[in-house]
Amino acid sequence: MSVKKLDKVPKDNGVEITVVSTGQSGFYSVDELSPDIQRKLMIHGLSQVLGDAAAGRDGEDASEAIQRRWETLKSGEWTAKRAAAPKLSKAELERRLAGLEDDERQAIIDALAKVGINL
Repeated sequence: MSVKKLDKVPKDNGVEITVVSTGQSGFYSVDELSPDIQRKLMIHGLSQVLGDAAAGRDGEDASEAIQRRWETLKSGEWTAKRAAAPKLSKAELERRLAGLEDDERQAIIDALAKVGINL
């Protein structure tokens, strides 16, 4: 298990950082930085945010994730608003499968097993 070393709390114009082991903290305001450094930080942050969108993805999937994140930012939103995916419990799935003919039920169970879902 990793040990948390820093506690970082973003504020409107900077970030408060606390060293967990000592409790020492400081507030770092972008208002104290030159416009050139502010711009460099902004571009670095944009690079990180767009890169995070592609994390764990390859090829076209990565490109699409970056574009979706960019469109969200351009719309003025920090995070995309998405409806929660419908949930289906294992018990509910088993109940629904029980209502099928044996061969239909087994075909579905086999198909789920092929994608790593074992009942």
